[in-house]
Amino acid sequence: MPFPLLTLTRLVPGGIAASQLRPLTALGLVPLVRRTAALNSVGLQPPSITAVTGAAYQGQMVIAGINFGASGAAVTIGGVAQTVTGQTTTSITVNPIARGSLGYGYAVPVVVTTALGLTASYSLTTGLTPQSGWVATAISTPNPTAGYRMTSVPDLAAGDEIAVGNIVPSGTVTLYSDGTFACTFDVAQFTAEVWTTGGGWGTQAVQIISQGQTTQTTTIRVKAVAAGFYQGDYRDIGDVFDIAQSDYSPYNVSLVPVGNPDYPLYGWMMQVPSTTPLYDAASATGASSTRQAPRRTVL
Repeated sequence: MPFPLLTLTRLVPGGIAASQLRPLTALGLVPLVRRTAALNSVGLQPPSITAVTGAAYQGQMVIAGINFGASGAAVTIGGVAQTVTGQTTTSITVNPIARGSLGYGYAVPVVVTTALGLTASYSLTTGLTPQSGWVATAISTPNPTAGYRMTSVPDLAAGDEIAVGNIVPSGTVTLYSDGTFACTFDVAQFTAEVWTTGGGWGTQAVQIISQGQTTQTTTIRVKAVAAGFYQGDYRDIGDVFDIAQSDYSPYNVSLVPVGNPDYPLYGWMMQVPSTTPLYDAASATGASSTRQAPRRTVL
């Protein structure tokens, strides 16, 4: 409703003259309610986020929407302040994305605060993802045998996350929810880090893969974890024998430790230390060469 007309009084010697009384509007002042309405019509429209593209740590995020203003906006992801590198009234660019203590894969809010202090929020339901060249997985139940998996201090627990990257010199590392991993033969080492609830990311460490460093070795010692043929010779479960390095493939030689619930995942042979004694079940038991057909035939 309109403000009541106010009057201004000026003290003069001998009292107040009636001619000195003036209504507020007579002085050309606009009631506050009208000025606020005028501001709302030109500059105080609330911002709104319509889409968010890009969520990889250290990558770029583009936030689309309206009423961001031409400059001066601030952005947070899950409460972590971000660096704004570009802004228009309908788009904001963040680069690089900072993760702080945020884990991967958890829904987080993306919040834009304009230069006028107005805010808009958007739920990034898939959460942040690892940076380019890295992979991550959540731990469900760690493998009870620490020698079969990666370890940390404090040790892995349900709800933790492991991320790996910086693979040297090349290759692929596959992570499993019990903390074990598999890698292709060309992997010599990779970098790993662990995230814990309430603790964020710990110090990175380098995992050395011994088999990835035996580039001068012409043979690889393996153990059959399923029956199969190698170069025409039948190999039974438990046989330990050598294969040519040139015959290696992640599809026939599994690097997944026995304790992994998905084991054997990649192949019917598993690499073992070169000092493992050779073993042939047929020779040890004196069985004939005619035996049950293998479950898999490879090479």
